[in-house]
Amino acid sequence: MKSLSNPPRSSISVFLEETVNALPDNISHRDIAVMSGFQTSDMIYMFIDGRAKVPLDRVTALAQALGVDAGHLFILALEQIFEPAMFAELRELFARPQNISSNEWDWIQLIRQASTHTDPPVTMPVARQVRKAFLRE
Repeated sequence: MKSLSNPPRSSISVFLEETVNALPDNISHRDIAVMSGFQTSDMIYMFIDGRAKVPLDRVTALAQALGVDAGHLFILALEQIFEPAMFAELRELFARPQNISSNEWDWIQLIRQASTHTDPPVTMPVARQVRKAFLRE
């Protein structure tokens, strides 16, 4: 007998669920929906469980409501639209700005991964640690 299993969830669904679950308890799905321009919290639930795709024109507002990097969320939103091979081509074409070296890009990717794509501000303590990492003794 065949097992009826759910298809794998999209990257954006998983990311949204993890992000929403990490928010303070006083921020509801309804709050996120309203801040993102949706009428009801149902849309947020539908994005999380994969029943609806995040509209590209709402990505920035949703990212602001969640406190995450809009660029990262936009990439995840694009990924839900395109077939994997086409998305891989698009990602390769547009991933790294032309005026950034490959080493600089690696640093940006490291920061994004370490911050779980939350777009952290540069604070003095963090700036000191980065500078210290580059000092030669």
